[in-house]
Amino acid sequence: MVRALLIASGVAFVSAAGRLGAQAVDSGPTITAAARGEIHLPPDIAIVRLVVASRASTAAAAATETARRVRAVTDSLHRWGLAPELTAPLALEVHTNEAIAEGRLVDYEAKAVLTVRVRQFDHLGAIVDGALAAGATTVPGVRFDSDSADAARLHALAKAFQQARAKADAVARAAGATLGRLIELSTSQDLDFDRDDFLFDDFGLSEARSPKRDVPVSATVSAKWRLLTPLR
Repeated sequence: MVRALLIASGVAFVSAAGRLGAQAVDSGPTITAAARGEIHLPPDIAIVRLVVASRASTAAAAATETARRVRAVTDSLHRWGLAPELTAPLALEVHTNEAIAEGRLVDYEAKAVLTVRVRQFDHLGAIVDGALAAGATTVPGVRFDSDSADAARLHALAKAFQQARAKADAVARAAGATLGRLIELSTSQDLDFDRDDFLFDDFGLSEARSPKRDVPVSATVSAKWRLLTPLR
């Protein structure tokens, strides 16, 4: 069997010598194309992660102080009508700080991470400032999400398939062939790093503007078609 492979812009073309008999239906050239569809949505919610930490000479003292700060930060968020959640897997983590070169224990640090979902974008800066004033020590980041993300992913899949078909059709025509029946189709959900990773934003001022950003939703489709006219 003689085969030729052409790969360009996410498109693969395979030409195969035909076989006689029943196998003839499944032989012949094919073309495979892959494409990524992406849709951008306006954000509906901001997911803020707040770290509350304290250090003390004993583990118990550090844990007690961090617990007190967590209650104060939670009260501050409750005043905005928010319901913060302690982030799994540990509600409160205690570890030692050591001077390794000197071989001695410096102190203990207790840390908790709170996650809060905010829909009042206009008050986002003030909400974070209030949490910091109440005892939160750092704000690792904020990410934005959309209530319509799942529905949008279906549209991204359709868009990806249309783009894959357009690629395959263009290459087939250039090769003097036309697309036949669809014989393979696979999909995958892309990792939307802008949605799934916490991204740092500066909320140091009470008058901080609302740093809204679009929510990208994407999916990838790979499809294979039979070619009606084989390459010569």
